[in-house]
Amino acid sequence: MNNKPKRTMSSEHKQKISDALKGKKKTESHKLALKNHKRTEEHNNNLTMMVNYGVTHASKVEEKNYFSEKYWIAKGSSPEEAKLILSNMQKDHSKLVKKRTSLWTTSYWMDKGFTLEESKIKISEIQTQNAKKSIFTISKSETFFLDNLEKALNINIERNVLLIGKFLVDGFILEKNIVIEYFGDFWHMNPNIYNSDYINRVTKRKASAQWAEDNGRIECLCKAGYETYVVWESDSQKEIIQKILKEIN
Repeated sequence: MNNKPKRTMSSEHKQKISDALKGKKKTESHKLALKNHKRTEEHNNNLTMMVNYGVTHASKVEEKNYFSEKYWIAKGSSPEEAKLILSNMQKDHSKLVKKRTSLWTTSYWMDKGFTLEESKIKISEIQTQNAKKSIFTISKSETFFLDNLEKALNINIERNVLLIGKFLVDGFILEKNIVIEYFGDFWHMNPNIYNSDYINRVTKRKASAQWAEDNGRIECLCKAGYETYVVWESDSQKEIIQKILKEIN
């Protein structure tokens, strides 16, 4: 009987192999092996993580499974909004199945004339945009603030506008070239509330990393010529509105 311990490969070693194989075409034998590969019962039932590492697969934890209402409620949605999210997801999926095509596959974009590399970039862009523009991340306080600011300025504020081809901003005033970014205290980890080492229990991100990303985003918008205002959830909305009124009039 073989009692040798199971060998594991370090992440660094895996990365080296991945880098070495990047861009190389698969051999016919490799393609055939992939085609004939059969998933184990444990794999099909999402048990591999539990069997090998004693870790429960995310799909088995409702708070981590985005096909569960609890997942969206944990993200800040109400029970009604969570149900609407799942309903819309099911409708979108049904449409894709009906068309027998998917925006998430390279074959879809290659059929439209894109190269393989361009198709991968296209998919990555869509994933990034969807993650940022999801209507389900818009809090009621953000909507309330932008509605009130719109009334006070007596000017149209566009919502969820894509700028510079990669940033979906919360509010945009076209006539003034002004961007309004509304940051939730919890999701963006307000520096007045959280320290730099704090790790968000939902996103698992460190506060310092979130701040660096947010600051980089604002810096890019400003360099592109957009006057950008950052509004924190805990700020006095009345004071912020008055400040913006004074500065743009």
